[in-house]
Amino acid sequence: MAIINGELFLRYGIEPLEEKPYFFDDPMFSDSYSKIYQIANTEKGMFYRTRDNDGELSDFKKTNYDNVEKELLPLTIYLSSAQYMGLPADINYVDYVQHQRVINGIILYRDELYTLVYDFEPTNAALKYLPLKVIHNDNLISYVVSGSKTDLYSDPKDLYHDLFAEILDTTKKNNNGKNK
Repeated sequence: MAIINGELFLRYGIEPLEEKPYFFDDPMFSDSYSKIYQIANTEKGMFYRTRDNDGELSDFKKTNYDNVEKELLPLTIYLSSAQYMGLPADINYVDYVQHQRVINGIILYRDELYTLVYDFEPTNAALKYLPLKVIHNDNLISYVVSGSKTDLYSDPKDLYHDLFAEILDTTKKNNNGKNK
């Protein structure tokens, strides 16, 4: 697999991505299946960071090509193979602290591992971040369709573009306008 610098991924493996994993619970890195991963290649090596469902970005952590290849699925591959649903629904799921939650949103894409949801009631009310939720299907309890099919992000390229642009913009803001 060729890894493009800045490429986005979903998680399907169970091994730690860190070269030196932490042995304590870190809430930023818990629930590894409900995150978007981004890979960076630099002269110092390969690194990854996560984008939580609330849009927050973690710090970069060191990893290597083998870990990425074994543990991560490129988001482009997921989007090209997952079924576009476009269904407004109430989605009932279990979050990372084992609380049952309901999202009022649109089920955008779904396959045997993940359901991607556009949240109508995001925690970032100003829509500073794309209200995209990644739900691992093991945590999905049920969903009830509440409207007609929509075409929001029916083109996977648009979803990838907007998500990548958001992460780039957040990175620039976090770096005070400087690319690092």
